[in-house]
Amino acid sequence: MRLNIDAAALLRFIEGNPDAEGLGRDEYVVDIFDTDRPATLEISIKGDKVFAQGAAFLEYDPELDGWYMADVISSAEEIVSLLNRAMEAHG
Repeated sequence: MRLNIDAAALLRFIEGNPDAEGLGRDEYVVDIFDTDRPATLEISIKGDKVFAQGAAFLEYDPELDGWYMADVISSAEEIVSLLNRAMEAHG
């Protein structure tokens, strides 16, 4: 789904974020922990266009001492809101 967000600002955020990694050309996984509900996003940036390939909220399992994907995020607006809050938190 296409996201209404500034591609250049998002790319700067991704490049400076230790919880983001490139998957290949123009594709990234971004884990966001600076929001009320942590999330993981698979993002692609093609020129000035940004697309979410997949997104889910994360839940922590203390027994496994790790994070797992919980609820799928299917709203483009919610994904943009998460990214904007994360970018603001990272200045």
